Amino acid sequence: MAELIPKQQRQVAIICCIKDILEGEYKKEEGWLPNYVLTKSNHKVSRANIIGVVVEVDFFEPGKNSYSQIILDDGSGRISTRLFEDFDKLKGMNIGDVVVVIGRPREFGNEKYLLLEIVKKIEDRRWVDVRKLELSIVDPVQINVDKSNKYAEMREAIENSVVKEENSEEENAEKDIEITESLMTAIGKYIRENDKDEGVAVDEIISHFSSNNSVEKVEEKIQEMLKQGILFEVRPGIIKFLE
Repeated sequence: MAELIPKQQRQVAIICCIKDILEGEYKKEEGWLPNYVLTKSNHKVSRANIIGVVVEVDFFEPGKNSYSQIILDDGSGRISTRLFEDFDKLKGMNIGDVVVVIGRPREFGNEKYLLLEIVKKIEDRRWVDVRKLELSIVDPVQINVDKSNKYAEMREAIENSVVKEENSEEENAEKDIEITESLMTAIGKYIRENDKDEGVAVDEIISHFSSNNSVEKVEEKIQEMLKQGILFEVRPGIIKFLE
């Protein structure tokens, strides 16, 4: 019998800037523990909450690329935020849009990126000033009381919007069907069908199945299949089905 993996609580999305992710050290955990970036300020970031401007949009094109992405710039750096499935999340995104994103840090080769979970447009760009205050990029004394109250209202509006979407995801996760061997079979089939002799990215598999199952459940089944020897890791983040 496969080892039971403890159910993991959803990780808190840490407010940070892109520079924190890019200059941090990517840490891969064993088993079911989430990977994370250890920032220079010694914070562990397994889910990041970042506000930035969209400077590039690339949509999925069969035969050309395996994911859609938006590249964000928050003044401290630029980072790619990627989707391997659910491409409609980026529908309507344009260069110049200010957005808040929540994503999981990942590293491929020497490049860090975010595996996108949530993206929301911000219509009032003053929200960027709020984030700067939160990150202590500017002196809070420079902001007078009246403006601070307006920023507080914006903060509440944006946070309520993001929290509502996160809660919606949690509700969907609670409605997941009981995951049995059928999901493991589906994962194995997906890998066999999409493996072009070099293996399949774990992030791609998670993105594909997380539309109907929670990320944690999919990760759990992948780890279980690795422990059982059904799958094997050919290199970090890339797995194959053992024929």
